[in-house]
Amino acid sequence: MKKTIFLLSLLGLYFISAIAFSQGMREKDRSRYYDIGKKFYCETHILPYKTDSVKILILFKIGYDQLSFQKINSADISRGEFAADADFEFEFRDADGIICHRDVWEDTIFVSNYDMIKSDTNFVIGGIISILKSGPYDLHFRMAGPNMQNSQKKTLPKIEDVNFFTNYTISKPIFVNYYDFEKFQKAKPFILENGISFRSSGASLIIPVSYKSEYEKYSYKIKYLGQKKTVVYWEKTDDLYGKIIPQPNAFVDLILPNQKNNPLLSINNIILPKDTAIKFKIGLLKLDIPQEKIAPGIYELTLSRDGSKDTLKEQFEVVWEDMPLSLYNPDYAADMMYYILTDDECDALKKGSQKEIMQKIINYWQKHDPTPNTPYNEAMAEYFRRIDYAFFNFQTVNQNDGAKTDRGKIYILNGPPDSRDTNLGTDKTTETWKYIKLKKIYIFETAKTDNLILVKVNDIK
Repeated sequence: MKKTIFLLSLLGLYFISAIAFSQGMREKDRSRYYDIGKKFYCETHILPYKTDSVKILILFKIGYDQLSFQKINSADISRGEFAADADFEFEFRDADGIICHRDVWEDTIFVSNYDMIKSDTNFVIGGIISILKSGPYDLHFRMAGPNMQNSQKKTLPKIEDVNFFTNYTISKPIFVNYYDFEKFQKAKPFILENGISFRSSGASLIIPVSYKSEYEKYSYKIKYLGQKKTVVYWEKTDDLYGKIIPQPNAFVDLILPNQKNNPLLSINNIILPKDTAIKFKIGLLKLDIPQEKIAPGIYELTLSRDGSKDTLKEQFEVVWEDMPLSLYNPDYAADMMYYILTDDECDALKKGSQKEIMQKIINYWQKHDPTPNTPYNEAMAEYFRRIDYAFFNFQTVNQNDGAKTDRGKIYILNGPPDSRDTNLGTDKTTETWKYIKLKKIYIFETAKTDNLILVKVNDIK
């Protein structure tokens, strides 16, 4: 019975959890302070421009906690209570180490509360295009804080010597959310350094090429290589392969809508100048990866121009960048399933190796997946996200695992309440949670141990 009630609750509340979070509980979410995951992404792409020069597209994604935020003292805090200057410098050096070009991206980032600064999901996302003579370059990134002592420097991958107009060229793919070119001429890049988000609804690879004949075809194969060291194991996906032809006279450009954050890529037609030095046509290859083929792991793309030795080999990764922390420990993840399993089911789940336990967890949730045709399981992700929240936010002096408290249990089973009221009395504390959709009110009171214990459940009439 508890299993049926929970699954109905989880699937029914999944789409409104974010609303309740923002209204009542998100600002107090201590799980957001846990530092995990990558906080700096930067990728470069070479695009055609003229016979003697190229465009260098730079896309970056940098965590808020990498910036130096200061509290705003002004009376006008309509844009936020904290602000940080995002000053990013990109420096190109030639083969002799001489600085030949420098671009700067600047913006001021405002946030409404301190939690947003420490959140592992908030990023400065931007892009810039530099125009340089064709040639190899070393690219260096520098991020300066309010003072030079806080500056950070990174060396980015080397820019290769490419000329689209005088040589056959297959450029490095740009990974974007799936788009239909017949309907849209804009695409949103993932900016995960040769990565695709596991949560995406599909992906497209945009590959700038130069070629001679409009009849030329390219053969591709995407092979699953396996996973990095992980505790969440997914079934091997089948190889993808086929043939594609270039979209002629197409090129990629950068769009910064309304503000510098959240860049988009536009797909436009190029008008080639009349120049006898131009020996090749310019175009784009578009390779789609359907959502049902996107499972975490390392993949290898092999792309070849038919009838030639021109081949590109590029590895990329499907990343679950916001995987719940509770899934990193299979024993703990299995232990936290006891809220929705019988005792016998829970005992059976905990038997075996770490890999076998996690596979049993995945197999269980596959039976309750609201989107069974895709590897990403919204119900499983939501359940373990709730465990993360409960673990951090309902800890007490006597119980350091908030997920194992009464409040943690109700939160995991039902999600965030629509309202949460606390009454600090002289001899006890009372907390009341109201769930409008479930028509339930849960009342918690402090016991001798100072833990809030569930003492009453009332129906809303």
